[in-house]
Amino acid sequence: MVAAAAAATSNALAGVEGAVEGIPEEPSLRDLCFDPEDGMLDLSAWLATAKGFLPTGGFITEPAVGNGGYLGLMFLHDSIQNRAELAKDRHPNGTLKRMPPPSVTGLFGFGTENGSWGGGLLHMHVFKDDQMRYLGGLFYNEMNLDYYGRGGDLPAGLDSISYTLDGYLLLQQMMFRVADSDVFLGANYKYMSFDTKLDLGLGITPPDWFPSLERTLTSAGVGLIAEYDTRNSIFTPDSGINAKFMNTFYDHAFGSDQEFNKLLANLRGWIPLRRNWVLGLRGDAAFSGGDIPFYMLPGVDLRGISLSRYQGQHTLTTEAELRWDFTDRWSLLGFCGVGWVAENDLDDYDFSDGHVAGGTGFRYLIAKTFGIRTGMDFAWSEDDFAFYFTTGTAWGQK
Repeated sequence: MVAAAAAATSNALAGVEGAVEGIPEEPSLRDLCFDPEDGMLDLSAWLATAKGFLPTGGFITEPAVGNGGYLGLMFLHDSIQNRAELAKDRHPNGTLKRMPPPSVTGLFGFGTENGSWGGGLLHMHVFKDDQMRYLGGLFYNEMNLDYYGRGGDLPAGLDSISYTLDGYLLLQQMMFRVADSDVFLGANYKYMSFDTKLDLGLGITPPDWFPSLERTLTSAGVGLIAEYDTRNSIFTPDSGINAKFMNTFYDHAFGSDQEFNKLLANLRGWIPLRRNWVLGLRGDAAFSGGDIPFYMLPGVDLRGISLSRYQGQHTLTTEAELRWDFTDRWSLLGFCGVGWVAENDLDDYDFSDGHVAGGTGFRYLIAKTFGIRTGMDFAWSEDDFAFYFTTGTAWGQK
């Protein structure tokens, strides 16, 4: 398997070099949008040469907020083609060791059918041939959500509480590659201020942990991050491992009203079983302690389950996904996962009472050079059915 992963990575880098070198100086629309080998729709050349302003958009189908969409405007500070050529020129052997990501600035907004909306400004800057990565952003949202409780903390007779979360988040993050390895170390700072407004219904007293129906709370913390990444593509991997550990400490010293911590550990791996079969495995753990706000509690994150449906002090989630590339462009996949919640203490885990979700989907290889597949997933759980428009891996980092 190690040899197969190394071969896949080598082939991906060779594809990048080939795409970069094969683009005409004045490409036509067909040169940018279709593969010269099979004549199929392929955006590799367009993505490799794109720079300047780039409009984006898509659909939102998350059960927690309902269907909706987003629009954005990105500014690519340089093309992948030019960054690759500069990296090759600086390398002693004149080769491209890894795919250089572009520096990007983005502005976006979204809205959904339950009245949730928001937007933000994001900037990612890559320094020194991907030796340093900066990420910064400012986001505002007004979200209409439901809280389903933990450990019987809801008033009698209520299955959930509807609430509005209104406020903003500031993020500043810096990551450093360790020597020339696949390991990144870094830290971030998060500052968020949210107003919470509850809709309990007439005559219902709020829980003890809610001092009032309307509350403004500031949470500010510093996070320590370690990441290991050997994926052959950051978009839709065929091989490799991505592991991430982040522990965030929210403290009065950083500007937080309440003191608590939140630890996230993610492990994802992709194994090429045969030429056209790829097995993906995922394990996520989230732990929290202290006086954590209810809307920041860890939750089970699986396709087919609303993001806020199962929350507690600690959560564990596992999932497997099998992808079959039945042609060079089209794929079918199936997935199944289970998540567990410990409502207050680690002893509360009951592994016989997991929350199961699974489903199927399809993908189209829209950018062969970069390994980008796009398509849809259809997922079922004990409570919901949901469908998702997916580009790249469905396993986003939290």
